[in-house]
Amino acid sequence: MSKLELFFKKKEIIFCILISFLIVTIWFSSGEQLASGEESFSIFNKVSMDLQTSWWQPSGSGYPIPIYINRLVPIIFTKTLLSLNIQMFLIQAVFYFILIFTGMVGMYFFVRELLKENSFVPLIASIFYFLNLYSQLQIFGRFLYSGMMAWSFLPISLFFWMRWSETFKFKWMVYFSLTSVLFSLSYLQPANIITLWTPLAIWSFYLLFKNRKNLSLVSRIILISTLGIVMWALINVWWLYPYIKIGNLSFISVVSFKSNIDSLVGVSKYFNTPQVLLLRQNFFLGSTSQFYSFYSQVWVYLVSIMVLVIAFIGFIKGRKSKYWLYLVILLFIGWFISKGSNPPFGKAFFGWLFSTIPSSAVLRNPYEKFGIVWLLPYSVFFALGLAKIKNKLLRIFILFLACGVLVWPIWTGRIMKNKRVSVPDYYQEANSWLNQQASDARLFHVPATLGDGMAYSWNYNGVEPSEFLFDKASVSKIVRTKYFDSKYQSLLVFFNENKDFQRIFREMNIGYVILHKDIDSGVSWGDYKKPEAVLKSARNIMLVASFGDLDIYKFDGLDQNSLFETSEGSQVTTYTKINPRHYKVFIKGATKPFSLNFKTTFNESWKARINNLELKEHTLVYDYANDWRIDKEGDYTIDIVFKVWPWE
Repeated sequence: MSKLELFFKKKEIIFCILISFLIVTIWFSSGEQLASGEESFSIFNKVSMDLQTSWWQPSGSGYPIPIYINRLVPIIFTKTLLSLNIQMFLIQAVFYFILIFTGMVGMYFFVRELLKENSFVPLIASIFYFLNLYSQLQIFGRFLYSGMMAWSFLPISLFFWMRWSETFKFKWMVYFSLTSVLFSLSYLQPANIITLWTPLAIWSFYLLFKNRKNLSLVSRIILISTLGIVMWALINVWWLYPYIKIGNLSFISVVSFKSNIDSLVGVSKYFNTPQVLLLRQNFFLGSTSQFYSFYSQVWVYLVSIMVLVIAFIGFIKGRKSKYWLYLVILLFIGWFISKGSNPPFGKAFFGWLFSTIPSSAVLRNPYEKFGIVWLLPYSVFFALGLAKIKNKLLRIFILFLACGVLVWPIWTGRIMKNKRVSVPDYYQEANSWLNQQASDARLFHVPATLGDGMAYSWNYNGVEPSEFLFDKASVSKIVRTKYFDSKYQSLLVFFNENKDFQRIFREMNIGYVILHKDIDSGVSWGDYKKPEAVLKSARNIMLVASFGDLDIYKFDGLDQNSLFETSEGSQVTTYTKINPRHYKVFIKGATKPFSLNFKTTFNESWKARINNLELKEHTLVYDYANDWRIDKEGDYTIDIVFKVWPWE
């Protein structure tokens, strides 16, 4: 019998499979896809892979974003299953099953390796690691795939790291490195680099302290830990280098120290120490929450307190464990960071941290970003505490309350109720029609949001989703990047006042306007009546197609391909798009110096070359776009690339 067969014959593994399968079946029983909040339809959509993973995103007029490449593995997973004609909600269900199962199994093996315990404690720890209030509210309820990935990856990564540092067998380092690639979506939130490496670093320092009198072993631990970091960095260089290289280009400006502290203090009021101890969070369980009526009841609070008491029993009784001190250190650091600016010393510590290491400001919402470091040892101590209760019926009852009743929204699927959506078919029909139009023009979506949120009548409420529903670039929201956002806001003013917005359309290469009549006006800003009136009365705007609740208007003031344009003295005959950050522009008949306008957001990393010679006169045009001054006659090709790698 193979090791794989033996693995799946373990009753603990079967139990993890059953729980994962049951929960996922409940969540996706309606046959609908999950989409909401900041994630929108990311990963689980039919938009081409290069548009979703490029370091230059085409949404709006384009912007640099180094971390979207971290979506690559799950997007490959999605595209592979889509090619087999598997429905999108089933693909998403498989994804969730893998996440939940890996998180639980990883926790099982981590605890078994750490405590050298029998199957009971590791199994209970794995169950609790999933079925607890923190995971319900901050992981799956928060609905950020990077957070879910980090939750799933942490235990198994720690298990591999422990095996590597204890056995010195290289295979464990290989397992660790390869799984870090498979779970690279975790690092889409830069804070998760800190979160995921903290338990590993503490483990290595703990081993150094524990073996401090054995210089040979200390040297070996330092060597393998260093090798592990280097291996991880090398195998993840495909996303690490771009993040370091262009990360500072992805934001309008560096957020000030005061803004970071104010943000930290603002969110910390929702997770003071009592809330953290009970794995709760006041914002998600407050009076405006859909769960308030249940979680505000006294007896539910008492169940949460019971969970804390059981964990405290495990904390006390587990002192004889070989690695108890490691868990305590992890627990303390997890609590201290997670409580944010709350006492004791929270504001002073984070003030020092943010001023000393400015990049650490990614932890300005620490309970969400760092809380799994607190949850991991908490789960172990809960399992140890439950194991000390001798009465089996009482054990079962406590487990039922803690992992059943207390997280009832997980079991009923209510946690996903407001995230279930079915995109109307007319979106696909409209997208297909637009793809048949021989034009590189962008789409402008109205009613337009002043920020980036939008709600539709088909139960969607989150970031405006057009970039995931249409293949052509959509101008539909702010994207928090320099130049574009101010241009977008100007467009809204001119359009809403019906005041020469056609000029901005030409400057931004907007050729179509999509009027959404399915907007949920009770949640979103405005309704469709006003923009419809503007479109019907505006010059050079005509209704060309309708699909369900979508009307498509065309602006006839653009040439067929207007992404590039030149001043007098030359002519762009055509261009080839290699990918979202690489174009070849063919110039014909240049007779004198001219300007080449590239209607994509200005960025110094856009490089234009003729015969490998870089054009130096690169300036801003139209308040947002790129312009190069060219002094070369004749016919030739201009190579334009958004430079990320040194050899480009």
